[in-house]
Amino acid sequence: MFRSLHFGLAGMAAAFSLPLIAVSFLAACLGVAVAAFLPRFVARRGTGGLDFQRKWSEDEFRFEDSARSYEELIDAHAQRRR
Repeated sequence: MFRSLHFGLAGMAAAFSLPLIAVSFLAACLGVAVAAFLPRFVARRGTGGLDFQRKWSEDEFRFEDSARSYEELIDAHAQRRR
């Protein structure tokens, strides 16, 4: 009696979880498709994004300019305190 009840509950749990499994499978397929096809669409639009990334990486590490600006800020603050 209890064995058939356990099998029935296990069958119901499996049947109710199938829609969740199907939805997660579709979401995974959609994510893989987007990851596979997105670089192709970006490449067709041109290299504007790549130029922006290149400029950003060049501007990001301008330590000389940032050190000079910081020194000027310190000097300006010290002159205001006098």
